Amino acid sequence: MKIFLTALLLRFFMLCVGFLIYCVFRGQDAAFPWDQFFGQWVKWDANSYIRIPNGYRAMIENGDYVMLVFFPFYSWIIKIFNWVIPNINAAALTVSSLCYSAGCVFMYKLCLIDYPRESAKKAVTLISAFPFAFFFGSIMSESTFFLTSVITLYCIRKHNWAAAGIAGMCAALSRSAGVFLIFPATVEFIEEYKILANLKKPKRVFSDILKKWSFLLLLPLGTCIYLYINYKTAGSPFEFLRLEEKYWSQTTRPFFKTIGYIWTVITSSSTNVSTKFTAFVPGLTLPLIMYAVLICGLKKTRSMHLTWLIIYLVVNTSMSWPLSIGRYMLCAVPAFIIAGDLLRERNKAFTAVTFASCVLMGIYYTAYLIDKQVM
Repeated sequence: MKIFLTALLLRFFMLCVGFLIYCVFRGQDAAFPWDQFFGQWVKWDANSYIRIPNGYRAMIENGDYVMLVFFPFYSWIIKIFNWVIPNINAAALTVSSLCYSAGCVFMYKLCLIDYPRESAKKAVTLISAFPFAFFFGSIMSESTFFLTSVITLYCIRKHNWAAAGIAGMCAALSRSAGVFLIFPATVEFIEEYKILANLKKPKRVFSDILKKWSFLLLLPLGTCIYLYINYKTAGSPFEFLRLEEKYWSQTTRPFFKTIGYIWTVITSSSTNVSTKFTAFVPGLTLPLIMYAVLICGLKKTRSMHLTWLIIYLVVNTSMSWPLSIGRYMLCAVPAFIIAGDLLRERNKAFTAVTFASCVLMGIYYTAYLIDKQVM
């Protein structure tokens, strides 16, 4: 409860700081701009998340249901909270804050299974101070995916396969990467029940698969529900892929080509400096830092965490138009767990990293609220 309340208080503090930033940089009226401030969060993807509760057909552009590229779980929760909180923007911000706070609790509990308490505290602190952590309190799906993916990892580690399947299904309905949680779950399943060593005992292996692993099939079920929504709305289960390419110039490419493309944009004279530093510099540096953390944790980190981190990094850096990589790195949970353990007895280094992260978060938070290319 202490972690939950502390995290919730942090989100309230960040909201107050955001209001101050907005008043200083954008407030032009004599009255305090409460309505304008809440409306200021409705930008980029947020425009779709607050419309999806009215149905994917609520917004049509050039005859296309453009909102189909966004997964529905976050918006479904917003709709529930909107019954109690009339302002849908405020309802969305409340959902994000509560999901983030609950996610911190489960991340802490997940860390405690394999790491000392100090490592768990530092892991939660590092993810909360990440330069793009303000998105946990925005109208974006990061907090929802953070909560559902961490609960899934926690249930996997506790070998509660039914709960892992349900939470994983919610994660798969939150973000496209969620369905890939089936891989770290399978790795943990194989190691825990010594599947490879017991291949000569097919009855035992089959029993374990049927009674335990089969619950993990709920994860792809979440994706199937999303594909069905695409089919029901637009007549094609893969309509979202067409829309991503048509409206967002987004296709899949090898992750190393994405990194190379980002470097080309940074060194190009045709891109303005502001966009380079708000979108592309973080898109290059943060994945490289994550990969460095991954390498440092290879020997001490559980296989399921390494598997999830590798998959998550590759999936989220394999895109042709990488504008939001900084935000996506926010939910690379195992990287923060590894970093928290690496810095467990390095208090000066931990303080330096946390301070630098907070400074950068202040810069990017301000840039986001004044409509720079932070998305």
